[in-house]
Amino acid sequence: MKIGLRVVMIGLVSMLSLACGTKKNNAELNGFMAQGIVKVSAKPGDCALWISSSKAEGGTGFYPVNLEEQFKKDGLKVAFNFNPSRAPLPENCERLQAIVISEVKVLK
Repeated sequence: MKIGLRVVMIGLVSMLSLACGTKKNNAELNGFMAQGIVKVSAKPGDCALWISSSKAEGGTGFYPVNLEEQFKKDGLKVAFNFNPSRAPLPENCERLQAIVISEVKVLK
């Protein structure tokens, strides 16, 4: 019984110490789910608009269904909140995850 209790206590202390040591990026600390870089391309075979972000499923990026014109600038760093979308992906954007953006902020 003492060994089992000791193992449980060590496990709890280990999990708490690991959780305290994790770092969150500034965007997450300010209430945003993800951050990334807006990509705009006119090259044949490229997706015309997407956000490069490691938060996307597969780690490639997002296709923002409703990104406002003011944020459609190549290289713009943004933080954003989103929900998954079932919208069809445009041609050449199949590798991306479609999302609906609920809030966006330009990062410096």
